[in-house]
Amino acid sequence: MVDAGVSGFKGKNFSNTAALGKFIEQIRQGNVDRGSVLIVENLDRFSRDNITDCIGRFSEIIKAGVNIGLVSMNIIIDLDQMNNNPMLWTYVSNEFMRARGESKRKSDLSKANIANKIERAKKGERIYFGGLAPTWIKGVDENGGWIVGERINKIIQRVFQMYLDGNSCSAIAKTLNNENVKSIRDTLWFNTTVKHILANRCVLGYCKVGSFESDNHYPRLVSDADFYAVQTKIARNVTNRGGSPSGKVPNVFKGLLRCAKCSG
Repeated sequence: MVDAGVSGFKGKNFSNTAALGKFIEQIRQGNVDRGSVLIVENLDRFSRDNITDCIGRFSEIIKAGVNIGLVSMNIIIDLDQMNNNPMLWTYVSNEFMRARGESKRKSDLSKANIANKIERAKKGERIYFGGLAPTWIKGVDENGGWIVGERINKIIQRVFQMYLDGNSCSAIAKTLNNENVKSIRDTLWFNTTVKHILANRCVLGYCKVGSFESDNHYPRLVSDADFYAVQTKIARNVTNRGGSPSGKVPNVFKGLLRCAKCSG
């Protein structure tokens, strides 16, 4: 089990979808042998959550007979050490408090930065919101113009045209994968990837970050006519999918067989 880059600030790495959370659950179920070692780069990678939660989970693992190896210190901490070395407890507690404080400081700086950008955007300035911006927006140049990823731009326009030409989301994904076209995030294409692009109002220039909202913040990639034609088609396809009243049941006989009583 490996957790790579999962945030420990708000305890996400302890969730039941993260490797560390799953590992702890396996310990609780008795599926992890005593003497096994959980390896972490440093204690601040174990958790940056509230100090009581950090200590509680750390103690739970150690008391279960599972050791914790700290790469940065080149040591393996076990139950015997924790019971007989008060200095080690002090170090562990201080590290968790330091990590929590550092993460909170960065979080506060990030929120302040976003708040400042929002106020500037409200005054009409072109603002790049980083990870909150559409993937095809790469930044703002020295002249205040948008830096747009041309490759992604063309792919998005092609996806819209393919859908308008009668291709399904699955068919579009299959075509692009067969052509070895990398998706927006440089991964494989899936029908959900295509649908997300088709439903994203940002292609019309729309932006919503916090209290800032604008219909014309970003450069437009498709026309209003094409965008809303696609939305109408998506809604119609969802309603008619499978021919069932709810639209949720696939039916391979759609258009081939009909009910003698209701004609459905």
